[in-house]
Amino acid sequence: MTTYTYGKKAGLTKGLGLGSLHCVLFVSWALLVWFTSIVVHKNIANGGDSFTTMLNVVISGLSLGQAAPDISAFIRARAAAYPIFEMIERNTVSKTSSKTGRKLSKVEGNIELKNVSFSYPSRPDVVIFDRFCLNIPAGKIVALVGGSGSGKSTVISLIERFYEPLAGEILLDGNNIKDLDLKWLRQQIGLVNQEPALFATTIRENILYGKDDATLDEITRAAKLSEAITFINNLPDRFETQVGERGIQLSGGQKQRIAISRAIVKNPSILLLDEATSALDAESEKSVQEALDRVMVGRTTVVVAHRLSTIRNADVIAVVQSGKIVETGTHDELISNPNSTYSSLVQLQETSPLQRYPSQGPTLSRPLSVSYSRELSRTRTSFGASFRSEKDSVSRAGADAIDAGKQSYVSPGRLYSMIGPDWYYGVFGTVTALIAGAQMPLFALGVSQALVAYYMDWETTCHEVKKIAILFCCAAVITVIVHAIEHLCFGIMGERLTLRVRERMFSAILKNEIGWFDDLNNASSMLASRLETEATFLRGVVVDRTSILIQNVGLVIAAFIIAFILNWRITLIILATFPLIISGHISEKLFMQGYGGNLSKAYLKANMIAGEAVSNMRTVAAFCAEEKILDLYARELIEPSERSFKRGQIAGIFYGISQFFIFSSYGLALWYGSVLMGKELASFKSVMKSFMVLIVTALAMGETLALVPDLLKGNQMVASVFEIMDRKTQVVGDAGE
Repeated sequence: MTTYTYGKKAGLTKGLGLGSLHCVLFVSWALLVWFTSIVVHKNIANGGDSFTTMLNVVISGLSLGQAAPDISAFIRARAAAYPIFEMIERNTVSKTSSKTGRKLSKVEGNIELKNVSFSYPSRPDVVIFDRFCLNIPAGKIVALVGGSGSGKSTVISLIERFYEPLAGEILLDGNNIKDLDLKWLRQQIGLVNQEPALFATTIRENILYGKDDATLDEITRAAKLSEAITFINNLPDRFETQVGERGIQLSGGQKQRIAISRAIVKNPSILLLDEATSALDAESEKSVQEALDRVMVGRTTVVVAHRLSTIRNADVIAVVQSGKIVETGTHDELISNPNSTYSSLVQLQETSPLQRYPSQGPTLSRPLSVSYSRELSRTRTSFGASFRSEKDSVSRAGADAIDAGKQSYVSPGRLYSMIGPDWYYGVFGTVTALIAGAQMPLFALGVSQALVAYYMDWETTCHEVKKIAILFCCAAVITVIVHAIEHLCFGIMGERLTLRVRERMFSAILKNEIGWFDDLNNASSMLASRLETEATFLRGVVVDRTSILIQNVGLVIAAFIIAFILNWRITLIILATFPLIISGHISEKLFMQGYGGNLSKAYLKANMIAGEAVSNMRTVAAFCAEEKILDLYARELIEPSERSFKRGQIAGIFYGISQFFIFSSYGLALWYGSVLMGKELASFKSVMKSFMVLIVTALAMGETLALVPDLLKGNQMVASVFEIMDRKTQVVGDAGE
């Protein structure tokens, strides 16, 4: 409701702002008409020169008014640019591109944390480590166990240099890792996290994040070591199979085995396992644990374990409690003391219903596995589903595309039915919009009447100028009121429509079956983006464009009534030039507004890459994949950039042509007016008044017709909103029925 309240205030503010702008313009014109009459009366200038000057001032004022939104865009751009440049110019504590660090000729794998003190930057008042010490011998398996929040995973982050310690030092083979080249350091380390982070690309590309130049043989060898090769060979495209956003097409165990393949493809000297099997069910855990046992041989390995059954064979088990090492030893040494902290942890897990399973599968009952798997499905983002082939994805996407084709057009009646509950706001908004539109022909009539009055005697001129000035002053007061009411009413309608559409869309999304979300077009990031943008776009089509349309309808009606009353002959002649004038304005509007085209779809892939990289930043940093991500991102920006450049050139050409049409039409209308005057079929007064009124009308009609492509394009985009709302789930139970 906060956005609704803000939207109402924004609508009222917009109306008052536009009304005040027109008020100032009307008052200025009243003053200008009066002052020009004084200039003409004192023979400082004649009526023609005065009218030309006045018209130039009026046009310049209108141009400044039209430029106001662009000026505000610059202000918004400056505000948006500040955090962007702040981020670009920020000096990071550690830089992977730095070439100043040393590279060791040989890595043994001895790691030592010596008197390390650390607090997370987001919580500087919470001390994680205070003079923490830990020795990890080369080639040994060291397991870190302890309760949640004890600091186990922080050790992994410090070794990877995701964070810098506040005090103390971390040594690799006796060298402070601060002095080592960061990219080189991370290339010596393989990291497997609790939640495997995969990117929306092929299995091969995901493994290549571990080593860019890995050959197919190296990839296959890594897949064999991680026991991933079996299920990969059963896939339709094997290593070229797309895994989907965040690896959604794979089960939890399959994703974790690919993550292990990625970690070991570079043959690291150090392996860091941060609860690598805790997110898996018992069956997947067993196979993944066997793969890990195989790859840990001969490497310095740090294992952060929650399930103590997985680290029984570790060379050293370190118990971490409140940021300190309280016990170290082997499993047998620690378990032999029934009063040890380690023994208490083991007993706690053995008696816990959820944790009562060893890593060996035969002792685990099937109902327990299912129960635990369901618990995970509720609490984690892993679906735990078996792999679905890309062909299935394509078939689903094709079916959805057919459904979309059926909804490629939405009738105006259905569009406007969405604002039906707010019809009374529509009535007030429509009436005030018609009045606001009718003001411009009256202005044109007043200006042209002033030109005629300047050639009359002084007494008549004073009388006419007084009437025009009073008319403009009255219009100045009325314009504030009508614009405020118009934009307040349409603003309320727009915000209520946006709220209504988002609620219905979100409700419809939640009712779809899980398989619907497997389609890349229905990825979480895209759905969130559509939920935000398409409701706003629907508001723009149904409400914002409608208000402009109604204003211009009021303008056209008023202008034609005035013009036909003044002189029907010159009105018909000027009407004959409307096709050129209107086509010129349509061309201008279309190509200027479509300078870059609608590139939102072209940017979707780039946005997905950026979103995945940011959400999986630890994985990107651990595998030094920043440059690779940047290359992928830059590659996806090439097409929209090229399209924008080409459309910009076309827009410039057609903008020039449109201006030629417009000024040619003006010249033709004035020339034919002089012909009518020569034949005494029209007076100078009627020609100028009709010309001014109808030129304003042509501008309005051009602007109105220029909205048609927006409405048609908007109708196609809005169809996707109703496609989501109207879609029937294929699983009735998922719809809550």
